[in-house]
Amino acid sequence: MLNLDPPKVRIKILSFVLMTALMFGLTGAKLEVGNLLLFMVLASSSIIFSGWLNIMPNNLNLNYKALFYFGWLTKEIIISSLSVIRIIWSSKSLRLKPCFEWVDTIQEDVNGVAIYSNSITLTPGTIALDIQGKFILVHALTARSIEELKAGDMDRRVKEIVAT
Repeated sequence: MLNLDPPKVRIKILSFVLMTALMFGLTGAKLEVGNLLLFMVLASSSIIFSGWLNIMPNNLNLNYKALFYFGWLTKEIIISSLSVIRIIWSSKSLRLKPCFEWVDTIQEDVNGVAIYSNSITLTPGTIALDIQGKFILVHALTARSIEELKAGDMDRRVKEIVAT
């Protein structure tokens, strides 16, 4: 059945436009009619498929703090990338010391936990492997990365954008 609820329609239109633009940006394809049609079909089928699976969000609660968070996360991804490069290219003094550890989170809802665990995975050198309630199992290349997560800066920032 066709759902014409205005907030859901806006979310679907926004998702369609963002996915199409993201496909152009990530593939580096030329802005031609064939590519545009292909990406529009792919975006449309993704939205239809996510509707069948009932995984489209019911509301979109992004605020201005989310923009600052995305900027901060981009900076952290760049810093972590350089750190991983330094670890890989370094002499024997900075050997890899991979570790697994459960990291506690202050998130109160599943969206916050999902954004936090995805942010951990996006940051080079760390990956969220499992979620059990308010604990996230993290694999990191160094113990320092785990300590930075336990300090809670990323967790606090995610809570700020989810809470409002």
